[in-house]
Amino acid sequence: MREKILDHYNVLTGFSYRLSKNREDAEDLIQDTICTALTNQDKFKEGTNLRGWLCTIMHNIFVNKYRRKRFLDTENEMALLNHSVNPSAETIIELKHVMSAIDHLPCRIQRSLSMFVKGYNYQEISEVEGKPQATIRNRVFLGRQILKNQFKQ
Repeated sequence: MREKILDHYNVLTGFSYRLSKNREDAEDLIQDTICTALTNQDKFKEGTNLRGWLCTIMHNIFVNKYRRKRFLDTENEMALLNHSVNPSAETIIELKHVMSAIDHLPCRIQRSLSMFVKGYNYQEISEVEGKPQATIRNRVFLGRQILKNQFKQ
């Protein structure tokens, strides 16, 4: 299997460069793809499209990393809202400002985002609101976007 995967190295290289547009990220993406493929080789069905399978793995890894990076960037922006640290006076003022802005969001977004800011995870919010996690994620995302636009002004 290892040799068959390496036969597609050039295809993976080209695809990774198109996705990442950065040499180092592309090389990391290739390595992650090959490692994932080798780890999950038992899930590949002989006689099917190996190149397509590898490209799907690569695309999924790329998308997951991109989402994780965007999520972490947003988390860093919202870090001042973390109640587990000893907040400074400036942080408390910012927190009050953000919470006040959340209070002016549409009700369906307001509850999800305020729970998220208070430290609840998507699963917990989903259970409390009785909505699918995808809906909660969407509401939190929309709320963040609205707040981001409000604070830019």
